[in-house]
Amino acid sequence: MSGRSRRSSSFPRIGGIQLREIICFFSVLLAVVVTGGCNESGQPIDRAEVREKARDMPTSSLPQLFYEVLKENGRPGSLVARADCSASGLVDRRVPNIKLTKGSNLASQLPQILGKDNGLSWDESGGLVRVVDKSIAPDLLSVHLAVFKVSVRDPYQVVNALWSMPEVTKYMQEHNVDKIQMPSHIGIADNSVHPVDLQMQNVSVADVLDQSALRFKAMWLYMECVENSNRHVTLDLAQL
Repeated sequence: MSGRSRRSSSFPRIGGIQLREIICFFSVLLAVVVTGGCNESGQPIDRAEVREKARDMPTSSLPQLFYEVLKENGRPGSLVARADCSASGLVDRRVPNIKLTKGSNLASQLPQILGKDNGLSWDESGGLVRVVDKSIAPDLLSVHLAVFKVSVRDPYQVVNALWSMPEVTKYMQEHNVDKIQMPSHIGIADNSVHPVDLQMQNVSVADVLDQSALRFKAMWLYMECVENSNRHVTLDLAQL
């Protein structure tokens, strides 16, 4: 044994563990809670730094990116999402930008676009790939139409016809809903196609949009924002 004496710790022991060790453990735990965890090197993560990096991350329009995914896969679909209000109308919801890989399928692309815990989900039903934002209640889509009948080349003309339906205008007046009508900003219509005839009875607005998307091989879009208790909504129908 060496001539150096072993000094006893000035910290008491509790159940065989020095109080100093306990204090150290809880100090580290507090640092993890405050900063948000540790990185791969075991260093605390700074939440402010994470938020700063997220703000700097390139983003894309959710409608535009979803449209590109559908077009790449040759699948019609629908998107129901909230938007931001602005002086000029609605601003598309933004999502992290991703590089679309040729040949990759929907199951790998959509989770990257939609992310997690943001209210967005997707499924496939009725022949369409559907993305839905659970943070909104798009009851305009449930408005019942006694008869809907059009013959059009451009799918956006279906949207124009829907806005003019008496059941739709009545609903909007009674529920403080304003329409933001604008030419399709997603895809370009192929006016060389033969006219598409749509004749339906006892259907909802969503039913009309579903059938139109299937007939035109298109994507339909519903977006809304709320400002001063008024809802501003837009519809779009873009050919793939």
